[in-house]
Amino acid sequence: APQVLGTTADRLARTSEVPLLIIHGPISLPLRSVLIPTDLSDAAEGALDVGLIWTAALRHPRGSDTQTVVHMLLAVPPVPDERAGEPRHTASARELHRHVEEACERTGCGPSLKIEEEVAEGDATELILKRAKERAADLVVLGTHGHGALARALIGSVSSAVARRAECPVLLVPPRYWQERREREERLRR
Repeated sequence: APQVLGTTADRLARTSEVPLLIIHGPISLPLRSVLIPTDLSDAAEGALDVGLIWTAALRHPRGSDTQTVVHMLLAVPPVPDERAGEPRHTASARELHRHVEEACERTGCGPSLKIEEEVAEGDATELILKRAKERAADLVVLGTHGHGALARALIGSVSSAVARRAECPVLLVPPRYWQERREREERLRR
């Protein structure tokens, strides 16, 4: 059943300039399973970076019997049967893999995590909620696209719907946060 965020929580979720962790119940630490959906956009790329950093920091320690797994999910819209086929999924899988490799290189977190990649057809919100439940996710990490509060209130978003309905904690990462972080890192490299 959909969760209802209070007025203040809803306003924060829509306007926060820093990552916002929404918790409907207990959070399981260390993290065992993290779901990071992507649409390959800049916002999703920024959320992936933050998600990998958080997961690496909150994972099971090296040498323990349990390995933390990051589940990457690229949801693609269904296509009519006559246009469906392997090349579309192969291209999407290659693009997802490139996206993950670049994030691992940027963050340096790849070696400490087991990362699984999946391309699936369907409604993004429903796929995310389904995979979070199937994978017993301890955390879902999503980028917000930075639309204005009024636009998001009127049209809704995948991030907002998942934040309301997920049974596990959801980390929302706004564009301004990762954009400023990347700009600082770029200045440091010069």
